[in-house]
Amino acid sequence: MVIYESSSTGGCYNYSKHLFSHYQKSDKFGKTSLIIPKGCDSEVGHKILLKDFAGKKKYFPRLYFILRNLLNPLILFFYLLGKRKSLVILNDFEQYSFFLWVPVFYLLKWKHKIALFLHDPDRDEYMPTIFLSKISMGWITGLSDFLLYHEYLPEKSYYSDSRKFLSVPHGIYELKGNSKSMEEELRKSSQHRKMITVIGNIRSNKNYEMAIQSLKELEELNLLIAGSRANSSVDVEALKQLAADLGVADRVIWIERYLRDDELASIISFSEIILMIYTRSFVSHSGVINMIAPFQPKIVIAEHPSGLNSLVRRFGLGKIVKEDDVTDLTTAILELMNEDANTNGWNQYIDYSSWENQINIVAERVLKKD
Repeated sequence: MVIYESSSTGGCYNYSKHLFSHYQKSDKFGKTSLIIPKGCDSEVGHKILLKDFAGKKKYFPRLYFILRNLLNPLILFFYLLGKRKSLVILNDFEQYSFFLWVPVFYLLKWKHKIALFLHDPDRDEYMPTIFLSKISMGWITGLSDFLLYHEYLPEKSYYSDSRKFLSVPHGIYELKGNSKSMEEELRKSSQHRKMITVIGNIRSNKNYEMAIQSLKELEELNLLIAGSRANSSVDVEALKQLAADLGVADRVIWIERYLRDDELASIISFSEIILMIYTRSFVSHSGVINMIAPFQPKIVIAEHPSGLNSLVRRFGLGKIVKEDDVTDLTTAILELMNEDANTNGWNQYIDYSSWENQINIVAERVLKKD
């Protein structure tokens, strides 16, 4: 098996390392290789791809992004030429350069099986226009022998061949240790109030406005927003101004930086409720839920079709509220404050979402095809 990941930071990169760790331990497949960029922090894998640009110049990052999109798939292509028959999992893929690498990869299909991981199944906004997105995804899904996804697929023309699709569990992240310094920081900043928390990379689709507005009716609670900014699309200063205008700025706690596993573990343990009230643009399965699952917390999510929504309903893991209804959110939070977390539901979810379950599902399909 060959796992390809072209990013050196972020959720997909983190997921690729977990994939590699668990698949290489399995007896279902032979030797497993991880192909990742040069200069990333991983202690494993073949670091042969062009790394992400880390400079601050205005125009060169865009040119370098194009260069990476063009060259990294070709680096993988020449790597695979010398490899024996393998399942190639594209954990990440270059949509912008599809016109170059997709035709070339057809030359590999006499020997290799290609699986595409659809962590974000709605790809319509990845290209400048929806028209180009549909063409690119039509080409890419046509090339793939298997398309792996988590629970939910939106209705798209390029997902019409149901024979290729395979729903697999995400896998559970294990956060080891705890941070005494983080625990102390949280105790001081909480001012003896309980905490509701939005955790993970700060992104525009996490509906921070709704969480901040709910504090008006939740006078005994603080809101913690913890994570590093994923990009410049989130106006954090505007969110802070909103909190000030509502008179709740002193109850919104910001930790704006990359968090280590032990710090995340301490934050989750300290939190009374975890909010995942993502907007309608979020149709994926959330990596956050697989990080918090071992802690079995109380959670609130927003109502709209997504992989996350499907699983929360299936296992009864928490409250589901209307996407833009602050009153519904505050009511759900107040109800959860007086309820216990669904321990049985979390245990069932953890069993279902294990890496071992994913590996068994993938192996059964691949070996059956062979």
